Amino acid sequence: MAQTDDGRQQDNFGNVIIESGNPNSSVAGVEAFSIKGTNSSDKRFLLAHHDGGITRVETEQTLQVDAGSKGNNQGTAAQITAHTGNIAVNVEAGHLLLKANETITLEAKDIILKGSNLIQIGGPGQHDTREIKLTATKIEVKGKKGNLPDHLKQSSFLLSTSGPQSFVADLAQTMAGGVGGPVGRFITKKLF
Repeated sequence: MAQTDDGRQQDNFGNVIIESGNPNSSVAGVEAFSIKGTNSSDKRFLLAHHDGGITRVETEQTLQVDAGSKGNNQGTAAQITAHTGNIAVNVEAGHLLLKANETITLEAKDIILKGSNLIQIGGPGQHDTREIKLTATKIEVKGKKGNLPDHLKQSSFLLSTSGPQSFVADLAQTMAGGVGGPVGRFITKKLF
């Protein structure tokens, strides 16, 4: 390994450079060590471990990670664990696709879905999604317009059990009229 005056060491193996102690690195700080290379299309690849607290993998082409192709298919083939801090996945251009053959599970204390234009649950076709199930202690729906609030108000169950023309209101008026006379009918009309 050749050494320079600034303590930097470097070995060249054709298209690959193995280097340590490069002080002229990026904003990540001095490179403790790095492996750098280019392919026949002159596309760069970099694996660098920095003194500034960052380890980088960088490529100018597609980065593909395969795991578990011959291993135990019942276990975890790939795992990413952040022991402290957060995990951030940023897509600068394009979209993020998470795809599974069976189930995708999001588990956390709070899950927030944000979409500045659209949040879609289910496929684009009318029958792409067979069932949507909402299970919670409290479900709130707020909106200025749209089908869901309208449909919740138009439910045949809700119409039959609430409002002035409902089955429950009619039954209550009948009972109040029979039990409470004119006063009972007056109170029932005010309630329903």
